[in-house]
Amino acid sequence: MHRAFLNGCCWRSNVWIPVNYMIYHGLRYYEMYDWASTVAHYTEKIVKEFGNREYFNSETGEGCGLDPFLGWSLLGHFMDFEETSTGDITLVE
Repeated sequence: MHRAFLNGCCWRSNVWIPVNYMIYHGLRYYEMYDWASTVAHYTEKIVKEFGNREYFNSETGEGCGLDPFLGWSLLGHFMDFEETSTGDITLVE
């Protein structure tokens, strides 16, 4: 069995910032702003507390994987800005 599968990686029960980011925008798109704000708040909280990691433990928030991970996980730092902006940065005009 592959080592990544044995250590809990491979998208099983972990928090991946890019997925949270897409969920956040989906909730905003469907005008579920309270739920979107909750996702943004907790995503930004774990990124600030545990740093720029590849993924995070879904129960403790502890960072896992590459450290530092300067990839898509950096999106977690933009969620607070997007919460306060009036426009949708994902819209293409």
